[in-house]
Amino acid sequence: MEIANGIFIPIDADIVEKPFFYYIEDEKTSIHFETEYEQFGRITFSNLDSVKICRGEFLPYKNNWKKGNYPWIFEVENSKWLKERFDYEKKHYEKSYEWGGNVNEMLSDFKHYVFNVSSGSFQLIFSNLECIDGFLS
Repeated sequence: MEIANGIFIPIDADIVEKPFFYYIEDEKTSIHFETEYEQFGRITFSNLDSVKICRGEFLPYKNNWKKGNYPWIFEVENSKWLKERFDYEKKHYEKSYEWGGNVNEMLSDFKHYVFNVSSGSFQLIFSNLECIDGFLS
């Protein structure tokens, strides 16, 4: 069963302001967001495989959070989407897989994350969470 496990970070995204998703091929990908205190934060990652951007205030997976202790970043355990992406990559690119030449690393190194922000969510599959930082405007 899929379950979203909360990841707590020291920076909280503003629950009203919409974040920005930046993708440049062969560069680090990032989500930039305003914090509760009108500063800015950034989450940077690499080896992006897939992105889903969805409307909706509610997390689309069962989760492990308790009331009053709500994270906004989740890792989806037993992700059906990650398995679908692996099956696709294996079927079409197994012999020429680009990251290390081993398509099986999608199941060992890649994770499905949900960034639940504003009135929607970013869902991403990637392998390396590079940096979470805050910076002044």
